[in-house]
Amino acid sequence: MKKVYTLIVMFLFMWCVKIHAQEITVSGKVFSADDNMTLPGVTVLVKGTVTGTTTDVDGKYTLGNVPSNGIMVFSFVGMQTQEIQVSGQTVIDVIMKTESFGLDEVVVIGYG
Repeated sequence: MKKVYTLIVMFLFMWCVKIHAQEITVSGKVFSADDNMTLPGVTVLVKGTVTGTTTDVDGKYTLGNVPSNGIMVFSFVGMQTQEIQVSGQTVIDVIMKTESFGLDEVVVIGYG
């Protein structure tokens, strides 16, 4: 009976280690497609979680506890949101494209 308890405890320990090993730390840089300059203040999130960060002044980010099979979402005002599959990568550099949209109407109000 003691051997059974020992085996159960060892199994649970190995299972916990395996689950913990599936989370990685991902880092990289975010660039603009227009001028190839780095973008500060880009929001970087793990899709479906509250885990996230923003890029620093040099466009760099580091994000821990990312599932190795997760999806990272990059968003910035005026740029197209990008979703990138992690696939076990620890370094992901992103080039963000400008989002183009047009105005349907313009209303001009004049005050006398």
